[in-house]
Amino acid sequence: MHANMARVQQLLLFFLWLAENIATYLGAWRYPHQLHGWQPVALEKFGSWALLISVTFVIVAATRGQRSSG
Repeated sequence: MHANMARVQQLLLFFLWLAENIATYLGAWRYPHQLHGWQPVALEKFGSWALLISVTFVIVAATRGQRSSG
């Protein structure tokens, strides 16, 4: 089960990275390093996104647990 969750998390991280690059390329927002021309979003953001996804999984699991026990 944990291997499947890790795989799902990796896929989500990849699609987040892809979506953020598309959005910045299209001008939805810009990071400071992109002010003078578009550049790909740095891979260092994976740590932040991993934390975001992990917290989201925990919140959803806790919410689902409360709903099924009530």
